[in-house]
Amino acid sequence: MIVLRAPPHLVEAAAPAGAGQSRDGILLPMLPDHMEVVGSDGEHVGTVDHTESADRIVLTGDDSRAGGEPHVISAEWVDYVESPS
Repeated sequence: MIVLRAPPHLVEAAAPAGAGQSRDGILLPMLPDHMEVVGSDGEHVGTVDHTESADRIVLTGDDSRAGGEPHVISAEWVDYVESPS
């Protein structure tokens, strides 16, 4: 699970370019596809489709709980990544 610092209502269709990794140094190419993304409030934001570049994560467009449209989020919004158990 990927947990964001930004609240889910800030997820937009386009995110600004960032530094390429999160505050904690998480490298985006290492993020697995189909990992759940939640907001700082613990609510579902979306599901990772793929990483678009070193600083952008594309969320799937077929996730009805996330509005059913693809979104792009910035790596700067990632607070931490929780390993699957």
